[in-house]
Amino acid sequence: MRLGRSKALSWNDFKVSDLKDLPDKGFLQQELQADKIVLLPYGIKGGLKKGTTVTADNGIYLDCEELIWKAKRIQESVNNETSKGIGIYRIGFENSLPSFCIGQYNDSAGIMTE
Repeated sequence: MRLGRSKALSWNDFKVSDLKDLPDKGFLQQELQADKIVLLPYGIKGGLKKGTTVTADNGIYLDCEELIWKAKRIQESVNNETSKGIGIYRIGFENSLPSFCIGQYNDSAGIMTE
C-alpha cells in the first residue's frame, strides 16, 4: 500500500500553495481508513528512524493531504536533505498500529519505480 506519491515535491521544500497548485492532484483524493498510524522517517544515511504516532484531526480517518503534512513535519525534523519526490509506504505494525515509512517517490525496496 502506498499513498501520497509525487515526483513534483520534495519533503523539505514545499508549502501549501505548491500542493494546491499541482497539475495532477488525484493522489490527494486518497484516504486511509484509520484514525491513528505510526510514521517512520528515513535518516540521512537512509535507515528508518523511530516512529511517531499520528492521529486524524477529524478523529475518523486520515486523508492524504493531512497525512502528507504530518509526514513532512516528521521527515524535516530528522533529515534536511532534499528528497527525490515524496511517498508514504505501508511496512507493517508498530505498537498494534499500522505503520508506514516516509519515503521518496521510488520506494526503497525497488518495487515502485514509476
